[in-house]
Amino acid sequence: MENKIGEFELNKVYCMDCLDGIKTFPDNSIDLILTDPPYGIDYYSNHGSKEYKKKIQTAGNWDKDFNFIPHFKELFRVLKEDCFMLIFGCEENINLMKSLGCHQILVWDKNHCGMGDLSDFGIGYEFIFYFKKGNPKLRGKRINGVITSMHIGFFDKTIHPTQKPEKLLRFLIEKCSDKNNIVLDAFVGGGVLYVSF
Repeated sequence: MENKIGEFELNKVYCMDCLDGIKTFPDNSIDLILTDPPYGIDYYSNHGSKEYKKKIQTAGNWDKDFNFIPHFKELFRVLKEDCFMLIFGCEENINLMKSLGCHQILVWDKNHCGMGDLSDFGIGYEFIFYFKKGNPKLRGKRINGVITSMHIGFFDKTIHPTQKPEKLLRFLIEKCSDKNNIVLDAFVGGGVLYVSF
């Protein structure tokens, strides 16, 4: 396996506009896309310390007015035939993801009562929008589309308000790709990350 995709080295984080980076990738060069773009819902919580809010939640309006469509087009272009793309999101993203051809919606059960109005039911889940290019096959046996994985913790225990647990990411990578495949996460902060797994 080569150690580069275009001008980018594998297993390295690049701090740049991910759309600019992806546009330089060859067609059909990525084995799995597993990513967590901004949801475009202007997320903000009243919980967490003042330092956390100042450093993380208000920094750069990271979840406001985000147009995912140009990113999706490029991601789908670089995805190899017979491979998967998994995109984290929320209920506000359902119509957009279905319009882009989402094959199925998985549910990540966080095993806790999460964000939302304290007078309503808690939202202890997120969606994982599941796309197929061609006819890929899951590794191992068939599983339930509701995946339980404990969240990392609350606010000051994380370095980002929507941080995902490594255990969940590892499970999805192992279910949807093979050893030494190239996995792309285009939304690690503002960067592009390759993982050779």
